[in-house]
Amino acid sequence: MSVGAPGTVSHMAATTGAQRNQEGGLERARREYETTNETKSGFRTSEFIASAVAAIGVLLAALIQDEFNAEEAWRLVTYLAIGYMISRGIAKAGVSRHGGGGGTRL
Repeated sequence: MSVGAPGTVSHMAATTGAQRNQEGGLERARREYETTNETKSGFRTSEFIASAVAAIGVLLAALIQDEFNAEEAWRLVTYLAIGYMISRGIAKAGVSRHGGGGGTRL
């Protein structure tokens, strides 16, 4: 408590160093949460691994099989790449980047 004008008393909240550190830590944690992305890196996902294995399989089949030409193989690899990009877009669309519930979970 401190005394201001004669006859008045004002209450001032004294902030200790521990309280400031705790508040600073909470603010720092909030900023880190808001700036992080919850999805994995693209190359660490099962979609990427499945797409890569499928693309290698298509290209090997085109190399081995006589009826399966290179143009057809590369078209299928392109379709696989497009499918992978769409799956990553859906995964990223379901993540709220700022922790405020802006994204929708699918």
